[in-house]
Amino acid sequence: MTTFAGIVAFEVRFYLRRISTWVYFGAFFGLAFMLMCAYGGAWEGVDLGSSRALANSPARIVLMIAVLGMLLAPVTAAVVGNAVYRDFESGIHPLFFTSGVRKPTYLAARYAGGLVVNLVLALGIPLGIAAASLMPFMAHDRIGPFRPA
Repeated sequence: MTTFAGIVAFEVRFYLRRISTWVYFGAFFGLAFMLMCAYGGAWEGVDLGSSRALANSPARIVLMIAVLGMLLAPVTAAVVGNAVYRDFESGIHPLFFTSGVRKPTYLAARYAGGLVVNLVLALGIPLGIAAASLMPFMAHDRIGPFRPA
C-alpha cells in the first residue's frame, strides 16, 4: 500500500505544481461565480432567474453544478489521460514495469492521483458559487441566507 500512496502523492504533487491545473481551477471558479451573479441579479439587463427560486437555493445550485460539471468532463479526460500518456511519450514505461511495482498497482495509483486532482478542479465550482453568494452587489431579494451545509 505504501507504493500505491507514494505514486498517488507524486501524481498529485506533479499536477498541483503545473500552472494549467490552477488555470482550470480559476476558470471553473470564475464561471461558477459569474453564473451565480447572473442568477442573483448582480447585473442589470441579465436575468436568468425567471422562476421564484432563490439564486442560492439547492435546486439552482444543483443546476449550476450540473451544467459546469459537463464542462469539466473534457478536462477530466485531459488530466487523467495525460498521466499515462506522459510515461509512454517519454519511453520510461518499461522501466516502471520492471521494478517492484506491479502494473495494476501502478496504473491504479496514477488513475487515483488524476482523480484527486480532478476533485481539486471541481472544488472551484462550489467555491465560486459560495463566493458569489456572499458578494455585496447581489440583489438581496434574490439571495437567501448563506448556509454552507
